[in-house]
Amino acid sequence: MKTSHGVIQGYDGVAMVDDRHQVIVHAEAFGEVQEQELLEPMMEKGGDAYVADHQFRKRGPRFKDADKYKERHRRERAALSGKTVRFSPKDFTLSADQRSCICPAGKRLYRNGGNVVIHGYRAIKFRGRKTDCRVCEFRSQCLKHPETRGFL
Repeated sequence: MKTSHGVIQGYDGVAMVDDRHQVIVHAEAFGEVQEQELLEPMMEKGGDAYVADHQFRKRGPRFKDADKYKERHRRERAALSGKTVRFSPKDFTLSADQRSCICPAGKRLYRNGGNVVIHGYRAIKFRGRKTDCRVCEFRSQCLKHPETRGFL
């Protein structure tokens, strides 16, 4: 390929994309700098299509441990900003019948609603006893605003 630095061995990667559906229709590498002559060959071969797999990281075996790094990042970021790290659902133990769960402080929380949709996810809500939560040492980690909010 001719460049401003002389002739080098290299390739020009060209991709034909359907921008409306965000799909790569055809991609190929050419050994030419000028792309004007490449339109016709690209149009003739544009039948291949590649679709992005947005769920790959959830299924891929390489990414099975990714959540533990997300959790570590969340805790490190909270520590840098001086905020309290809040508990995640993984910190609670759900009973087999799904009618109660045990909080990190060891107290029983009782079901307060089922089939609730929160941020597009189906969830079950639980609530603790006021007498347990009012004096709990982990209150700031359970509630977003422990000083002004009610109880779980």
